[in-house]
Amino acid sequence: MTDEERNIAGRRQLTFYLANQYPMWRVVLVKSIKKILENLDGFYSPIFDELKRYDEEKQSDTVNGEIRNGLFFEALSQSVQAVEDLFSMMKYSGDIPFFAKNVVTYNASKVTRYIRGFDTANTEFLLQQFQVPYLSLNEPWEDTDVFDKYVEAVQLICEYMDALIEHHRTYYFHYCQYKHGMAVALRPFGGSARHGDDILEGVVMTFDNVKFTKRIHTTLPAMMIPDFHTDISKHITALHEEDNLLRAEMKVVNLNLFVGIVEKAYTLLSVLHHNLKMRCEPLKEDNVAEIAFPTRDYKKLMIMGFPTKDS
Repeated sequence: MTDEERNIAGRRQLTFYLANQYPMWRVVLVKSIKKILENLDGFYSPIFDELKRYDEEKQSDTVNGEIRNGLFFEALSQSVQAVEDLFSMMKYSGDIPFFAKNVVTYNASKVTRYIRGFDTANTEFLLQQFQVPYLSLNEPWEDTDVFDKYVEAVQLICEYMDALIEHHRTYYFHYCQYKHGMAVALRPFGGSARHGDDILEGVVMTFDNVKFTKRIHTTLPAMMIPDFHTDISKHITALHEEDNLLRAEMKVVNLNLFVGIVEKAYTLLSVLHHNLKMRCEPLKEDNVAEIAFPTRDYKKLMIMGFPTKDS
């Protein structure tokens, strides 16, 4: 196979892959969780007998406790995964000839390192990841209105990327503990962890055992609450030193935060998908590439025409 044949095959496979994607799924899922939270008792009443444990009597306590807490963790998890969806696609879609080899086989550690080391201040590199032409933001075009829209869109990409990276850093530990082994407390301190009167606000409680000397070099949460039962407290130092002291971290969260993150991730993923499709299509007769840019309405993209190298 020649390089040109591999490139053509890669473009065809990428086109097929994108045509079968539904990138809004995580938006749909998190917004579905929001709707469920707004009517928890009504949603779970018909199936509560199938869900309860043998020692559970009060439906409302269980639904508004363990089940509610689980839904917050699921929304949190979906928001972190939405960030990883975007960065995984960005990392590997630049090499279209080997797209199928790299994207479909997910490597969590490589994607995490890519997110951690991503430099949003490098605007040229940032725009390259989205297949967007890089032009100076300090040299206005003849059409100043179009130039202003370009600058605004580029700044929006930077703003959203910063928010997504920070969200991933803040909640990655909670995501891992929930997804890999359920090392989370859906019955925090044996009961509900509802926070205040806002139905969309709750508390996620995550277990941990890493000693503080290791924590300095990680992004793990800083505040941990150990169980000070006398059977534990008299051995707390020894347990801590052998990474064997069970602790828990609690964080107040609001469902709207997760909704906002998945919308931002979806917006940027939509931009990337559109621009990758353009790369895979034959050049148009007028040699103009229709490049997508984000808007603050996650359901809408802004399209701008740029001359191709062959024009």
